[in-house]
Amino acid sequence: NIVKGNATPLTVNYNMNSTHRVAAFIDFNSDNDFNDVNEKVLDVAFPSNTGTTVNVNIPNTATVGETRLRVILYEDDMYTGTNGPATPCTNVTINGTPDILAVGETEDYRINLTEAPVTIFEDNFDSYTNFAVAGVGQWTLTDVDLRPTYNVGGYTYPNSNSAKAFMVFNPTATTPALPSPSNFDAFSAPKSMACFAAVPGAGITANNDWLISQSIALGLNGNTLTFYAKSIDGFPEKFKVGVSINGIQPVNFTFISPIVTTTSNWVQYSYNLDAYANQNVRIGINCISDDQYALLIDNFKVTKSSNLSTDSFNQDQFSIYP
Repeated sequence: NIVKGNATPLTVNYNMNSTHRVAAFIDFNSDNDFNDVNEKVLDVAFPSNTGTTVNVNIPNTATVGETRLRVILYEDDMYTGTNGPATPCTNVTINGTPDILAVGETEDYRINLTEAPVTIFEDNFDSYTNFAVAGVGQWTLTDVDLRPTYNVGGYTYPNSNSAKAFMVFNPTATTPALPSPSNFDAFSAPKSMACFAAVPGAGITANNDWLISQSIALGLNGNTLTFYAKSIDGFPEKFKVGVSINGIQPVNFTFISPIVTTTSNWVQYSYNLDAYANQNVRIGINCISDDQYALLIDNFKVTKSSNLSTDSFNQDQFSIYP
């Protein structure tokens, strides 16, 4: 899928020992030709064994749906690679005279043009009180294990060792401030949500902590959850993602992901929510790490497709009389 209105990279690699030209075309208006203005998106000479990447601007006026991308590789009989430009039907100009393609190849690919997704809900956690473990907007923070937690040694901050689920962590607000850069830097500074490891005891050896969203009204299709997560060097964390349509208790959630093990780098995770299309849902991230350090979560976002169903189009665009 390629989103309208965006610049999308197109990469062509060439592994031959002579110079060629490469041209590419996209049928933006789905009229079964490549003759319209701006439908040629690439036409360059390639030295031997090279490639190129160009950013193709997909116009907002492009027709949504499946269309064709055509790529043409061509050369003249003298192998100079200077002839051109190519037309969509592989004609070239040789010494000023139009001619058919002498040596080359034409390939067509199917691509799908889509509207940019609509954001239903997003949060980067920067607006909340530093080190809060409750009253974090409309988020529900549920501590099932009820164990005290580890902290960042050598630094003080509120709620550092208390039993908790997640906290709003700001590495610039500890005493003293953590150095920058540090393992605790947010993906989008300065704050993220942190789940610190539960101190083993009373028969409990692992976290069972939840970060639960407010109720979110999903769209008809294209519903997608994304967020970033990471762990601290040498301490891989584990989490699962669940969805609830019934409430905020952990037992209300159905898991839609396997157990995920994080790395010490920020990684974006993405989950399709169309199984719950057109419903109000809560999304929960369940930290289940076993005696590690801290799971960090940032830039939580839910989007839906901007494409309307036929019923929605009729409801939004027409009134019925009388």
